Amino acid sequence: MGYSVALLYDERSPLALTRCSHVSQILSSYGHTSQTVPLNSTFAPDILKNSFDVCLLADTGCFSLTEDVQTLLESLNISYIGSPSETVRFTHDVREIHNVLNNLELARESTVLGLHGMYISASGFNGLGVCDSTEAISAQIPGGYPIVICPVKPYDSNRASLVHSDDEFKNALKEYAEEGIDTFVHASYEGIFVSVGAVEYDGDIDILPPLIQTVDQNDKSVSYTLAKASDLDPDPEEASLARSSLERAARELYDICGCRDYVLFNLLWDGARVRLVSVDCTPTLGADSPLLLACTQAGISFADLLDTYVSEYA
Repeated sequence: MGYSVALLYDERSPLALTRCSHVSQILSSYGHTSQTVPLNSTFAPDILKNSFDVCLLADTGCFSLTEDVQTLLESLNISYIGSPSETVRFTHDVREIHNVLNNLELARESTVLGLHGMYISASGFNGLGVCDSTEAISAQIPGGYPIVICPVKPYDSNRASLVHSDDEFKNALKEYAEEGIDTFVHASYEGIFVSVGAVEYDGDIDILPPLIQTVDQNDKSVSYTLAKASDLDPDPEEASLARSSLERAARELYDICGCRDYVLFNLLWDGARVRLVSVDCTPTLGADSPLLLACTQAGISFADLLDTYVSEYA
């Protein structure tokens, strides 16, 4: 029996319709019908009017940075595939998730480290003496300069700034404050940045092969390639240790964060420990999907995966 699926997408994402088309072809091969629904002010009424069986967040673009879409779908009792709003909220609350991880690590209940830093509200910053506040804040960051500043609400690690002095720190914070953007300030860590996916499939949680993420500095687009052993470490034994540590971290994080169906963890391997950088609860699902790349390498059919989710939630 086929089901009707609403493919939700952000109209501002240039590849959204291409990705939706790819997903639509997959669903059609399993007997499902689908229709694209742009995420705008009328998307929820459109879903209700068309009586879709289930929603799939195919390319949520900027909407992936908040839990607003999931919250609205839940309030209207509309079935959707992916992590619930509470998980999305938690994983984007940089104050909470990194504090939770560091506390769990101290209690030896997790092997994953969080980022050590602090949250600075735009309104609070504007009320402080700029020079004094930046010097006081930088003194509390482990290791001192360079320091990373990431905008939050929404959290956007691709817009992070690396500053090397109090003057640079002051100017960067001032720029964010003038835009009304809160920030998360943390130490700059040395290591290898990788993305590790996890999917629930056939009743089990499968941890996917690690990927190397590359961000185009011109348009901020992100591409992924499979991580080779040599990418993790020149020494084969150390590379094997890195991979097993990353996979264990992803499994722990899946449970800690309360994820559902699929997720992508952006991690840092420093040669000895794994540190969480960010969580993508709604990775894109087109032909260029990091999940498709990792699933293929792991011998998991991405098409079967989507069909399983649709049948489960419809």
